[in-house]
Amino acid sequence: MSRRTTTKATDRRRKRANPLDAAGITYMDYKDTDLLRKFISDRGKIRSRRVTGVTLQQQRDQPRRSCRRSMT
Repeated sequence: MSRRTTTKATDRRRKRANPLDAAGITYMDYKDTDLLRKFISDRGKIRSRRVTGVTLQQQRDQPRRSCRRSMT
């Protein structure tokens, strides 16, 4: 059997930049609608970490809490 020596473009996926770290955001205010729109779909659902590119801890602390506060 021959081994594959070349890699496909799909094998070399580049990690997406974290939008919160890039902007230097440490706290999300529930009244900041421009920022919240990046984390909420058009149907009002909170987007997943895979889509938004934030870390697990940031997803738990910032977008989820801010989105829920803004909906209530």
